[in-house]
Amino acid sequence: MRYGNTAKVESVTAAVRRRAGRTRRVPVVVLVSVAALCSVSAVSAGAAGAATTGPGSITVTPTAVAGSATVNASLRYTAPSGGLSAGVVKIAVPLGWSHPQIRHPARRGYATTSKGVISIARRSVVISSLTLCGGCSITVRVTNSRTPRVKRVSKFVTRSARSAGAALKPLAVQPTVSVVPLVVPPVFTPGGSVSGLGDYAGGNNPLGIARFGSATGAPLTLATDYLNGSNGWSGMESVGGIGAWRSSRYRLVLGVPIIPNGTGGTLAGGAAGSYNSHFVTLARNLVGGGEGDAILRLGWEFNANWYNWGVYNANDATNYAAFFRNIVKAMRSVPGQAFQFVWNSNGQGPTSYSPSQAYPGSAYVDYIGSDVYGNCWCSPFTPQSGWAMQVSQPWGLDWLASFAAQVGRPIVFPEWSVDYRPDGHGLGDDPYFVNQLAAWMGSHNVAWSAIFSYNAPDQQNDITDGNFPQSLAAFKADFG
Repeated sequence: MRYGNTAKVESVTAAVRRRAGRTRRVPVVVLVSVAALCSVSAVSAGAAGAATTGPGSITVTPTAVAGSATVNASLRYTAPSGGLSAGVVKIAVPLGWSHPQIRHPARRGYATTSKGVISIARRSVVISSLTLCGGCSITVRVTNSRTPRVKRVSKFVTRSARSAGAALKPLAVQPTVSVVPLVVPPVFTPGGSVSGLGDYAGGNNPLGIARFGSATGAPLTLATDYLNGSNGWSGMESVGGIGAWRSSRYRLVLGVPIIPNGTGGTLAGGAAGSYNSHFVTLARNLVGGGEGDAILRLGWEFNANWYNWGVYNANDATNYAAFFRNIVKAMRSVPGQAFQFVWNSNGQGPTSYSPSQAYPGSAYVDYIGSDVYGNCWCSPFTPQSGWAMQVSQPWGLDWLASFAAQVGRPIVFPEWSVDYRPDGHGLGDDPYFVNQLAAWMGSHNVAWSAIFSYNAPDQQNDITDGNFPQSLAAFKADFG
């Protein structure tokens, strides 16, 4: 699917790592940022807003986090009218979150912008000897805290006292964070029936995928994302933002822009091996970032006309196949890798060359992939006509089943979704498409699929946004 011009290539993305077994709970640690103490003591009353009454007020960001994730949060306390003089603020860490500890300031933990003294009392963070004017604020930053696995509303119970000798009083409104549990994935077993299910919910967005799984009941095992294709080879190689996914349990399905913008690269150059070193570097960075088992979509949708690696004729097809082989050999040369590779076409055709001319050979391919969306350039413009086109068109589902069997590789759908398009060719809320595709997957050798639940600039595909109620119900019934 075309996503804007090259927006899907240009998104800075992160990889998702599937974790096996029980996750070790990482202790939350308390620290005082020396720089903060020196430069920021409090936020002025004007910046913080009007002073409150009673013991003060507090807010927390973010208000929702993924379960079993390592997160950062900020709690902003605002003093009441009259302020605090050598006062105390005590914030209790919610049950199920990492227990606070005191360690070296360079490590994970807590930081505060105040000049108070920060300490630990059992499960609470205490800022004492705190002087604040009425309406002034301090911020307590929580870093690298491990969230609970189960769904819950976590409350940071907060009390304050205006002075050292005064009694601590609870705040009228306590800050809460909703924990969205990740669906624990089953064992990943490629091949055979539909054994893996994934989602794309936007770049670098584990919480979005967790929310999708929670909303649909789908047992998600995979997360789709894309490397940066807008900043040359270095942007692609750097796998920027990969750390946001490391604590998730998903296995990464990663779109690899094999000719990033600004490189001047060509399919012929790739076929000649001119770019092999870049893919060795990429493999090292993925392995070093804990993503050595990623499933890689090398130059996805190569048979379309919207990416730098588009294949337009038989000569391009030959070069693409050779380029693909070179990339696979380069990345497999890196110790610690366990990558799998998808030969990933777009579901629409036709092309002036045969698919076999662009195929690199089964020694270099683990999956035969196709991206399929609920759209139609057909008459009559109906879901039934649209599905018939999906099956019979060049590079369609009939061809996909035949070709995958011929080369001896299982089928995957790295992207699929229902579709609203500004050009009018999207079939919109189309439960017929969802049901038919689910049935097709169940009757063919499909290893895994990943829905595209994201609204791109030129297409609307998020079935949970309220515009696809019938499709959402069909998805829950078929995949939930």
